[in-house]
Amino acid sequence: MRTILLVSILSALVQDPPPAAPTGGKVAWGKDPAAAEKRARLEQRAIFFYFTDGGLPCKALDAGAFSAADVTNVCRRLIPVMLEGTDDKANEEWRKRLKVAAYPTLAILEPDGKTSYEITARETADLSAELLKAARKFPGRDVMWVSSVESAVEKAKDDPRPIAIYFHAADEDLGAAQDRLVKLGGQSRVDKFIWVELTATVDDKDPLKQKFEYISLPAIGWLDSRFPEPKKMGIYELKASAKAKDVQDKFEERLKKYKDTKVKK
Repeated sequence: MRTILLVSILSALVQDPPPAAPTGGKVAWGKDPAAAEKRARLEQRAIFFYFTDGGLPCKALDAGAFSAADVTNVCRRLIPVMLEGTDDKANEEWRKRLKVAAYPTLAILEPDGKTSYEITARETADLSAELLKAARKFPGRDVMWVSSVESAVEKAKDDPRPIAIYFHAADEDLGAAQDRLVKLGGQSRVDKFIWVELTATVDDKDPLKQKFEYISLPAIGWLDSRFPEPKKMGIYELKASAKAKDVQDKFEERLKKYKDTKVKK
């Protein structure tokens, strides 16, 4: 009997631990509200916030509406963000901003970053209908930016084009910036680059300024991703007074340099 008991204990010890309880159901939640705000302004889509403490009502929501196809599908048209309330200080700024008084709290923040409202629906059909209203009100718009050089390099592997990095101040409207670039450079030229947007400063200690050596913002830096370490192809400061012909000439110069550059395989 003692031997059987010992074997049972050893067997239990070597078995894999039970999987952690899932949180958030099947929705592809983000966890960075600041990044979500930036995307919302750029893409003109609403943010769907889910504040959870992992308690029983939240678990019921995770296993119910947040695992249902109707809800997960409409969430793809929004920017879903899950923030956990593990203690009184967790995500305190956002809880105050959206007036979170209990868990779970579901809230919509519109792209202006100011207008928000709570969703009280919990059943799948009702919640799906409420989310669909927000998705239809803010259907989004096409954007050309990717959010990192690494993403652009990966994209260039399948779609070889020079990379253009748009360095900008944190408060710049990237939608307006995109419209301006297309107006000055022409859609056909703009489309010949893979575009990255990076928040930067003119502080001499800013690593981006040190690496790319711009003086003012916004500025455009170019990279040739065909090299093991992407190679810089120059910088251009986009002044408020920039003329279309000047911008187009700069784009053409970089395209020619990219075309003429010999890369050893």
